[in-house]
Amino acid sequence: MKKFLLIFTAVTLLFFAIGAVSFYVNDKENIVNAINSEYGDESDKIWKYPIYDRIYQLNNNLNEFNSHMHEIKNNISESFK
Repeated sequence: MKKFLLIFTAVTLLFFAIGAVSFYVNDKENIVNAINSEYGDESDKIWKYPIYDRIYQLNNNLNEFNSHMHEIKNNISESFK
């Protein structure tokens, strides 16, 4: 009886694992297709995914802000000379 329960549990877990993997793969394909349809021709770039695009934009904004801060600092230091 213990052997039967062990085999039954192993087979059940195997079927759940196969179902979870197939669901994940199908869901991933749907997500990628949705992103590609939204971004069109730019889908081959690394920032095709929204999170990479947002990080890329944030980095550009921070670099621009940093350059403005340096410009302001230089103007202030020039005014005290």
